[in-house]
Amino acid sequence: PSGEPRELPSSPTPRSAVPVPATCAPTSGSVFPLGETTVNCSAGDAAGNPAQGSFKVTVVDTTAPALNLPANMTAPATGPDGATVSFTATATDLVDGSVPVTCVPASGSVFPAGETTVNCTAVDGAGNPAQGSFKVTVTDAAAPVLNLPDDIAVETDNPDGVEVEFTATATDAVDGAVPVTCVPASGSVFPVGETTVNCTAVDAAGNPAQGSFKVTVTDAAAPVLNLPDDIAVETDNPDGVAVEFTATATDAVDGTVPVTCAPASGSVFPVGETTVNCSAVNSAGKQTQGSFKVTVELTTDPTGEDPNGVYLPLLISLD
Repeated sequence: PSGEPRELPSSPTPRSAVPVPATCAPTSGSVFPLGETTVNCSAGDAAGNPAQGSFKVTVVDTTAPALNLPANMTAPATGPDGATVSFTATATDLVDGSVPVTCVPASGSVFPAGETTVNCTAVDGAGNPAQGSFKVTVTDAAAPVLNLPDDIAVETDNPDGVEVEFTATATDAVDGAVPVTCVPASGSVFPVGETTVNCTAVDAAGNPAQGSFKVTVTDAAAPVLNLPDDIAVETDNPDGVAVEFTATATDAVDGTVPVTCAPASGSVFPVGETTVNCSAVNSAGKQTQGSFKVTVELTTDPTGEDPNGVYLPLLISLD
Protein backbone atom coordinates (compact mmCIF):
# COMPACT_ATOMS: atom_id res chain seq x y z
CA PRO A 1 0.00 0.00 0.00
CA SER A 2 1.09 3.44 -0.82
CA GLY A 3 0.89 4.65 2.70
CA GLU A 4 3.16 1.94 4.05
CA PRO A 5 6.82 2.40 4.21
CA ARG A 6 8.97 0.59 1.65
CA GLU A 7 12.51 -0.85 2.01
CA LEU A 8 14.79 0.62 -0.57
CA PRO A 9 17.27 -1.69 -2.31
CA SER A 10 20.82 -1.45 -0.87
CA SER A 11 23.83 -0.30 -2.95
CA PRO A 12 26.19 -3.05 -4.22
CA THR A 13 29.17 -3.79 -1.97
CA PRO A 14 32.45 -2.58 -3.71
CA ARG A 15 35.12 -5.20 -4.40
CA SER A 16 38.78 -4.79 -3.21
CA ALA A 17 41.54 -4.26 -5.89
CA VAL A 18 43.32 -7.40 -7.02
CA PRO A 19 47.01 -6.99 -7.97
CA VAL A 20 47.90 -8.12 -11.46
CA PRO A 21 51.46 -8.40 -12.89
CA ALA A 22 52.83 -5.49 -14.86
CA THR A 23 55.45 -5.66 -17.57
CA CYS A 24 57.97 -2.75 -17.90
CA ALA A 25 60.58 -2.01 -20.51
CA PRO A 26 63.38 -1.51 -19.60
CA THR A 27 62.84 -3.89 -16.73
CA SER A 28 63.66 -3.14 -13.15
CA GLY A 29 67.36 -3.75 -12.45
CA SER A 30 68.45 -2.86 -15.99
CA VAL A 31 71.49 -0.65 -16.62
CA PHE A 32 70.18 2.74 -17.57
CA PRO A 33 72.41 4.96 -19.70
CA LEU A 34 73.32 8.52 -18.88
CA GLY A 35 70.49 10.86 -19.60
CA GLU A 36 66.70 10.41 -19.54
CA THR A 37 65.04 7.04 -20.27
CA THR A 38 61.23 6.44 -20.43
CA VAL A 39 60.05 3.23 -18.81
CA ASN A 40 56.81 1.96 -20.41
CA CYS A 41 54.70 -0.43 -18.34
CA SER A 42 51.51 -2.40 -19.13
CA ALA A 43 49.18 -4.72 -17.24
CA GLY A 44 45.99 -6.73 -18.06
CA ASP A 45 43.32 -8.24 -15.78
CA ALA A 46 41.69 -11.64 -16.11
CA ALA A 47 38.95 -10.12 -18.22
CA GLY A 48 41.55 -8.87 -20.67
CA ASN A 49 41.22 -5.24 -19.74
CA PRO A 50 44.61 -3.53 -20.46
CA ALA A 51 46.24 -0.70 -18.52
CA GLN A 52 49.30 1.27 -19.65
CA GLY A 53 51.56 3.86 -18.06
CA SER A 54 55.10 5.20 -18.08
CA PHE A 55 57.67 7.05 -16.00
CA LYS A 56 61.16 8.46 -16.58
CA VAL A 57 64.57 7.43 -15.21
CA THR A 58 67.30 10.09 -15.47
CA VAL A 59 70.92 9.04 -14.85
CA VAL A 60 73.36 11.89 -14.20
CA ASP A 61 77.22 11.91 -13.74
CA THR A 62 77.94 13.56 -10.40
CA THR A 63 81.36 11.96 -9.70
CA ALA A 64 84.52 13.96 -10.42
CA PRO A 65 87.51 12.29 -12.10
CA ALA A 66 90.21 10.70 -9.96
CA LEU A 67 93.53 12.61 -10.24
CA ASN A 68 96.81 10.68 -10.32
CA LEU A 69 99.53 13.20 -9.41
CA PRO A 70 103.22 12.65 -8.61
CA ALA A 71 104.50 12.89 -5.07
CA ASN A 72 106.37 16.01 -4.04
CA MET A 73 109.49 16.33 -6.18
CA THR A 74 113.03 17.60 -5.61
CA ALA A 75 115.34 18.57 -8.46
CA PRO A 76 118.86 20.06 -8.53
CA ALA A 77 119.26 23.50 -10.07
CA THR A 78 121.02 23.46 -13.42
CA GLY A 79 121.35 27.21 -13.95
CA PRO A 80 120.62 30.60 -12.48
CA ASP A 81 116.94 30.28 -13.51
CA GLY A 82 116.48 26.99 -11.68
CA ALA A 83 115.80 23.65 -13.39
CA THR A 84 113.57 22.22 -16.08
CA VAL A 85 111.26 19.69 -14.41
CA SER A 86 109.06 17.16 -16.23
CA PHE A 87 106.31 15.12 -14.61
CA THR A 88 103.25 13.02 -15.48
CA ALA A 89 99.75 13.82 -14.21
CA THR A 90 96.69 11.77 -15.30
CA ALA A 91 92.98 11.54 -14.43
CA THR A 92 90.39 8.75 -14.83
CA ASP A 93 86.62 9.28 -14.83
CA LEU A 94 84.03 6.58 -14.11
CA VAL A 95 82.05 7.64 -17.14
CA ASP A 96 84.50 9.24 -19.53
CA GLY A 97 87.57 7.12 -18.79
CA SER A 98 90.81 9.03 -19.23
CA VAL A 99 90.38 12.79 -19.18
CA PRO A 100 93.00 15.48 -19.77
CA VAL A 101 94.76 17.18 -16.86
CA THR A 102 95.90 20.80 -16.84
CA CYS A 103 98.75 21.72 -14.46
CA VAL A 104 100.17 25.15 -13.68
CA PRO A 105 103.18 25.35 -14.03
CA ALA A 106 103.09 22.74 -16.78
CA SER A 107 105.40 19.75 -17.06
CA GLY A 108 108.64 20.79 -18.74
CA SER A 109 108.56 24.30 -17.28
CA VAL A 110 111.62 25.94 -15.73
CA PHE A 111 111.11 25.92 -11.98
CA PRO A 112 112.97 28.54 -9.94
CA ALA A 113 115.14 27.69 -6.97
CA GLY A 114 113.00 27.05 -3.92
CA GLU A 115 109.54 25.51 -3.50
CA THR A 116 106.78 25.81 -6.13
CA THR A 117 103.24 24.44 -5.81
CA VAL A 118 101.88 22.80 -8.97
CA ASN A 119 98.07 23.04 -9.17
CA CYS A 120 96.33 20.50 -11.41
CA THR A 121 92.70 20.28 -12.60
CA ALA A 122 90.69 17.68 -14.57
CA VAL A 123 87.04 18.12 -15.70
CA ASP A 124 84.85 15.27 -17.03
CA GLY A 125 82.19 15.48 -19.74
CA ALA A 126 79.53 16.31 -17.17
CA GLY A 127 81.52 19.26 -15.92
CA ASN A 128 82.58 17.64 -12.66
CA PRO A 129 85.99 19.11 -11.67
CA ALA A 130 88.82 17.43 -9.75
CA GLN A 131 91.64 19.47 -8.28
CA GLY A 132 94.93 18.55 -6.65
CA SER A 133 98.46 19.78 -6.14
CA PHE A 134 102.03 18.74 -5.37
CA LYS A 135 105.26 20.60 -4.71
CA VAL A 136 108.44 20.90 -6.75
CA THR A 137 111.51 21.99 -4.80
CA VAL A 138 114.55 23.07 -6.76
CA THR A 139 117.70 22.99 -4.66
CA ASP A 140 121.18 24.34 -5.25
CA ALA A 141 123.23 21.28 -4.32
CA ALA A 142 126.32 22.04 -6.39
CA ALA A 143 129.28 23.95 -5.00
CA PRO A 144 130.83 26.83 -6.97
CA VAL A 145 133.65 26.10 -9.39
CA LEU A 146 136.92 27.72 -8.29
CA ASN A 147 139.25 29.23 -10.88
CA LEU A 148 142.64 29.51 -9.19
CA PRO A 149 146.04 30.42 -10.66
CA ASP A 150 148.72 27.84 -11.25
CA ASP A 151 151.54 27.73 -8.75
CA ILE A 152 153.42 31.04 -8.75
CA ALA A 153 157.20 31.49 -8.57
CA VAL A 154 158.79 34.91 -7.99
CA GLU A 155 162.23 36.20 -7.05
CA THR A 156 163.28 38.92 -4.66
CA ASP A 157 166.38 40.42 -3.15
CA ASN A 158 164.42 41.54 -0.09
CA PRO A 159 164.96 39.32 2.94
CA ASP A 160 161.42 40.14 4.13
CA GLY A 161 159.83 38.70 0.98
CA VAL A 162 157.82 40.29 -1.80
CA GLU A 163 154.22 41.35 -2.51
CA VAL A 164 152.45 38.92 -4.84
CA GLU A 165 149.26 39.76 -6.71
CA PHE A 166 146.97 37.04 -8.10
CA THR A 167 143.38 36.57 -9.30
CA ALA A 168 141.03 33.92 -7.92
CA THR A 169 137.39 33.67 -9.08
CA ALA A 170 134.45 31.30 -8.62
CA THR A 171 131.31 30.66 -10.66
CA ASP A 172 128.13 29.05 -9.33
CA ALA A 173 125.46 27.41 -11.49
CA VAL A 174 122.72 29.32 -9.66
CA ASP A 175 124.35 32.46 -8.27
CA GLY A 176 126.80 33.15 -11.08
CA ALA A 177 129.99 34.84 -9.87
CA VAL A 178 130.57 34.44 -6.14
CA PRO A 179 133.36 36.02 -4.06
CA VAL A 180 136.51 34.09 -3.21
CA THR A 181 138.45 34.42 0.03
CA CYS A 182 142.14 33.47 -0.04
CA VAL A 183 144.62 33.26 2.82
CA PRO A 184 147.14 34.86 2.41
CA ALA A 185 145.25 37.38 0.30
CA SER A 186 146.37 38.74 -3.04
CA GLY A 187 148.84 41.58 -2.51
CA SER A 188 150.21 40.13 0.71
CA VAL A 189 153.95 40.01 1.37
CA PHE A 190 155.04 36.42 0.82
CA PRO A 191 158.20 35.33 2.64
CA VAL A 192 161.13 33.64 0.96
CA GLY A 193 160.28 29.97 0.52
CA GLU A 194 157.06 28.13 -0.33
CA THR A 195 153.66 29.30 0.93
CA THR A 196 150.34 27.53 0.35
CA VAL A 197 147.42 29.84 -0.48
CA ASN A 198 144.06 28.36 0.62
CA CYS A 199 140.95 29.72 -1.12
CA THR A 200 137.24 29.24 -0.37
CA ALA A 201 134.01 30.25 -2.12
CA VAL A 202 130.49 29.72 -0.71
CA ASP A 203 127.28 30.13 -2.72
CA ALA A 204 123.98 31.49 -1.41
CA ALA A 205 122.82 27.95 -0.58
CA GLY A 206 125.85 27.46 1.66
CA ASN A 207 127.68 25.03 -0.64
CA PRO A 208 131.46 25.53 -0.15
CA ALA A 209 134.26 25.06 -2.66
CA GLN A 210 137.88 24.91 -1.54
CA GLY A 211 141.19 24.89 -3.37
CA SER A 212 144.80 25.93 -3.06
CA PHE A 213 147.95 26.81 -4.95
CA LYS A 214 151.54 27.57 -3.98
CA VAL A 215 153.59 30.75 -4.07
CA THR A 216 157.35 30.18 -4.04
CA VAL A 217 159.61 33.16 -3.41
CA THR A 218 163.27 32.65 -4.20
CA ASP A 219 166.38 34.75 -3.70
CA ALA A 220 166.98 36.69 -6.90
CA ALA A 221 170.58 37.72 -6.23
CA ALA A 222 173.70 35.66 -5.73
CA PRO A 223 175.81 36.29 -2.62
CA VAL A 224 178.45 39.03 -2.60
CA LEU A 225 181.96 37.71 -2.05
CA ASN A 226 184.38 39.61 0.14
CA LEU A 227 187.83 38.31 -0.80
CA PRO A 228 191.25 39.56 0.24
CA ASP A 229 193.47 41.44 -2.16
CA ASP A 230 196.30 39.47 -3.72
CA ILE A 231 198.65 38.24 -1.03
CA ALA A 232 202.45 38.20 -1.19
CA VAL A 233 204.55 36.37 1.43
CA GLU A 234 208.16 35.35 1.81
CA THR A 235 209.64 32.15 3.14
CA ASP A 236 212.97 30.47 3.42
CA ASN A 237 211.29 27.10 3.09
CA PRO A 238 211.57 25.74 -0.41
CA ASP A 239 208.40 23.68 0.24
CA GLY A 240 206.32 26.80 0.67
CA VAL A 241 204.51 28.37 3.58
CA ALA A 242 201.08 28.16 5.25
CA VAL A 243 199.00 31.20 4.43
CA GLU A 244 195.96 32.29 6.41
CA PHE A 245 193.29 34.52 4.86
CA THR A 246 189.69 35.50 5.43
CA ALA A 247 186.98 35.18 2.75
CA THR A 248 183.32 35.98 3.51
CA ALA A 249 180.07 36.29 1.60
CA THR A 250 176.85 38.16 2.32
CA ASP A 251 173.47 37.40 0.78
CA ALA A 252 170.56 39.84 0.67
CA VAL A 253 168.16 37.15 1.84
CA ASP A 254 170.26 34.62 3.72
CA GLY A 255 172.66 37.06 5.31
CA THR A 256 176.11 35.55 5.87
CA VAL A 257 176.72 32.43 3.81
CA PRO A 258 179.76 30.13 3.93
CA VAL A 259 182.60 30.52 1.46
CA THR A 260 184.60 27.64 0.03
CA CYS A 261 188.11 28.38 -1.24
CA ALA A 262 190.65 26.13 -2.93
CA PRO A 263 193.34 26.06 -1.69
CA ALA A 264 191.74 26.69 1.69
CA SER A 265 192.96 29.21 4.22
CA GLY A 266 195.81 27.72 6.22
CA SER A 267 197.01 25.56 3.35
CA VAL A 268 200.73 25.40 2.50
CA PHE A 269 201.23 27.48 -0.61
CA PRO A 270 204.24 26.57 -2.78
CA VAL A 271 206.86 29.03 -3.86
CA GLY A 272 205.50 30.99 -6.77
CA GLU A 273 202.06 32.27 -7.67
CA THR A 274 198.88 30.34 -6.78
CA THR A 275 195.32 31.32 -7.69
CA VAL A 276 192.81 30.80 -4.92
CA ASN A 277 189.31 30.14 -6.30
CA CYS A 278 186.42 30.86 -3.94
CA SER A 279 182.66 30.38 -4.23
CA ALA A 280 179.54 30.94 -2.16
CA VAL A 281 176.02 29.54 -2.71
CA ASN A 282 172.83 30.88 -1.14
CA SER A 283 169.72 28.88 -0.23
CA ALA A 284 168.23 29.57 -3.66
CA GLY A 285 171.19 27.84 -5.27
CA LYS A 286 172.62 31.00 -6.75
CA GLN A 287 176.41 30.93 -6.78
CA THR A 288 179.08 33.61 -6.79
CA GLN A 289 182.68 32.88 -7.72
CA GLY A 290 185.83 34.91 -7.29
CA SER A 291 189.57 34.53 -6.92
CA PHE A 292 192.74 36.17 -5.72
CA LYS A 293 196.43 35.31 -5.93
CA VAL A 294 198.91 34.21 -3.31
CA THR A 295 202.53 34.73 -4.27
CA VAL A 296 205.23 33.04 -2.17
CA GLU A 297 208.80 34.23 -2.54
CA LEU A 298 211.82 32.23 -1.34
CA THR A 299 214.12 34.47 0.61
CA THR A 300 217.18 32.15 1.02
CA ASP A 301 218.42 29.36 -1.25
CA PRO A 302 219.44 26.21 0.63
CA THR A 303 222.81 26.30 -1.17
CA GLY A 304 223.54 29.68 0.34
CA GLU A 305 222.93 31.51 -2.90
CA ASP A 306 220.58 34.40 -3.22
CA PRO A 307 217.55 33.39 -5.31
CA ASN A 308 218.43 36.37 -7.46
CA GLY A 309 221.89 34.90 -8.25
CA VAL A 310 223.93 36.79 -5.61
CA TYR A 311 226.17 34.68 -3.39
CA LEU A 312 225.14 34.73 0.18
CA PRO A 313 227.42 33.23 2.80
CA LEU A 314 226.10 30.16 4.43
CA LEU A 315 226.22 30.55 8.13
CA ILE A 316 226.70 27.39 10.07
CA SER A 317 226.27 27.46 13.74
CA LEU A 318 228.54 25.08 15.64
CA ASP A 319 227.80 24.24 19.20
